[in-house]
Amino acid sequence: MDAPLISFFALIAGLALVFVLLGLRPLLAWLAAWNIERRRARVAIVIAGLLVGTAIISSSLVVGDTLRFIFVQDVYARLDAIDEVVSNSFNGNLFSFPQTYESQIAANLAQIRAPTDGVAPMLLKTMPVRNVAGNKGNQAITVMGLNASDEAGFGSLTTVGGLVVDVNNLAASQVYVNQDAAADLNASSGQDLTLFYGTTSKTLVHVVVQDVVLSQGKAAYQHNPLLLMDLGQAQSAFNETGSINAIKVSNLGGVEDGVAYTDPVVQDLRLFIAQEHWNLGVDPVKQEGIADATSIGAQAKSCS
Repeated sequence: MDAPLISFFALIAGLALVFVLLGLRPLLAWLAAWNIERRRARVAIVIAGLLVGTAIISSSLVVGDTLRFIFVQDVYARLDAIDEVVSNSFNGNLFSFPQTYESQIAANLAQIRAPTDGVAPMLLKTMPVRNVAGNKGNQAITVMGLNASDEAGFGSLTTVGGLVVDVNNLAASQVYVNQDAAADLNASSGQDLTLFYGTTSKTLVHVVVQDVVLSQGKAAYQHNPLLLMDLGQAQSAFNETGSINAIKVSNLGGVEDGVAYTDPVVQDLRLFIAQEHWNLGVDPVKQEGIADATSIGAQAKSCS
């Protein structure tokens, strides 16, 4: 309901209450009517002030709730099925660790019947990428290596043409680009891309765009421009054989309701990691994102 409409109904309810109370006291009603008749301009100003005040309060509530909704939906869009991320990170940098950790974590969660329905490895690298044909590039494209056999809990990819695909459909040196990366690189199917990696300008690898996928689901990760490739290919290209730098975990349920299991899943993950003496942390990314969105909404209410 719009704030002005809320204000109108609140004013009507307030006036009705006043009339009821005055009806119970005839003398007060007569005095009130007499004062209203004598001071019409002042009464109009008071009523207008009450209406404005009510509108301001109602608007602050509506704005706060609207902002919270917008930011919560953004959390769902950029994380999709991911509820927790396991990594070894420092100052935003991800450090690699053995891929076998992922299979052990997945096996442990299954053994203790943790409320999860997906565990998968990722190799994430951010680097400059240039479109050879169009000579257009971006300094911060995220290359995401995925293992299709572990992706059941995180959905598939959908091309702009409507085909459902995944990285196991890629041949050697082929990649999918999401719509954001395609726009940044002016890239389309069949075009060659050059990836630059490391502290020098050395060309690391050439890849070919197999297709453009919609920036939704797992292809909308953190709203980054993405190049998606097979995990093995990414490990080989970036000299990371047998290594990953993130493990994504999906809780039971859908994109929105899975967050309800965050606390027990985080506890299970941390206990197992501590038991194995691994230098890994568990980040409840979706729970924290929703908390931030709620905080923004609350601040908007208090500041309005």
